[in-house]
Amino acid sequence: MRRKSRLTLIFFIAVVALASSALQAQDDDKPFDFFAGYSYLRANPDGDDVDGFNMNGWHAAFSVRAADRLRFMVEFSQHFGDVDVPGEGNEIIDLDDVNQFSMLVGPQYRAVRSDSVNASVHALFGFSRIDLGEEALDADLDDDETDFAMTLGGSFDIKLSDRISWRAIQPDAFFTFFGDDTQVNFRVSTGILIRVGD
Repeated sequence: MRRKSRLTLIFFIAVVALASSALQAQDDDKPFDFFAGYSYLRANPDGDDVDGFNMNGWHAAFSVRAADRLRFMVEFSQHFGDVDVPGEGNEIIDLDDVNQFSMLVGPQYRAVRSDSVNASVHALFGFSRIDLGEEALDADLDDDETDFAMTLGGSFDIKLSDRISWRAIQPDAFFTFFGDDTQVNFRVSTGILIRVGD
C-alpha cells in the first residue's frame, strides 16, 4: 500500500473514532464545529500543454461562532494525484506523486438553519503548496511552489443527532495562483461535522 493511501486510511479511521465518541446531546448553537472527511479536487492547470487532472485526499475544518449566523472558519486540505506533462521533444513525463496542501481562513455564513438541515456559504483565503515530486526535475519543472489561494463555496449538512451531522456536500470554486497564473479548480468534499462546546 502506498504511503499516501496509508495516510488517508489512518485519517479516516481517526474521523470515525472521533465521530463514534461524540454521542452526547447538543444543540445547534454550540460555539465550535469540527468537520473532517473525504475531498476530491479537479485541478485545472492554466496552460495548453497540461490537461486537467483528478486528485483525491482529505479535508478538515474548524469553525467558531462569531455572531448569530456568522462563523469564522479555518480549514486544511491535502490532495494526491498524478499528471502527464511534456518533457523534451515528444517525451511525456508521468508525475505520479503530486501532493497539494492548503490552509485557508475566512467567514462562513449559515444561510439556512432548521431542525434537520443547515446550509452555509463561505469565502476563504490563505495559501496552497504543491509538490510535484522528484519526477518534476526530469521535466525541468520546479518541484514545489507555495502561493496565495482562495475558495468560494458552500456546504449542506444533514443532522444525524443533536451533536453530529453529515456534511452531504461542500462544493467549492478553488482558486490557486501558481506560476504567476490563475488556476480555477473545482473541489467537493463530504464527511462528518461535530458540534462541541457549551
